[in-house]
Parts: sequence; structure tokens; C-alpha cells
Amino acid sequence: WYGFNTGSALSITGPEQEQVVSLVAVNTTLSAASGCISALMLNYIIDDRRWGEGSFSLSVASNGCLSGLVSITGACAVVDPWSAVVIGF
Repeated sequence: WYGFNTGSALSITGPEQEQVVSLVAVNTTLSAASGCISALMLNYIIDDRRWGEGSFSLSVASNGCLSGLVSITGACAVVDPWSAVVIGF
């Protein structure tokens, strides 16, 4: 995803190219992290209510990370970092 999002942003020409590329990288990271954490917490709460003991799962974390990456791909160059966290959530 970094190759796609930031690589695509590198093709932008203009005086603020470096800022756009860094914003894309930051937003991609924040959205992926937000998706991962929210999926883990939701899975923990569901497991806790279902079986009385919560658990963390690597597959749930990976799917949450992937959903955060997918959700931010279209808007990674035009949103603020706080918005990337909300979009990934």
C-alpha cells in the first residue's frame, strides 16, 4: 500500500510535492493503525461477552489493518491526519 499510495503521490509535480507525499504516508499509517486497533478491541469485546474471556487474534488485527488501508486509499492526499484516524476506524 505504501508503494501504491506514496508512489502515486510521487508523480505529482509542483512546489509542495514533498508535503503531499509525507501527508500520504502519514495518513496511510494512521488509518491502518486505527483499523487494526478498532478491530482488535471490537473482537475482544465480542469474545468477552460471548465466552466470558476476551482474546486477541492476529487474523483479526490483519483484517482490521487491511480495512483501514482500503478505506484511506482514495482520500489519503486530501484529508487531515485526524480524519485518517476516523476513516480507518
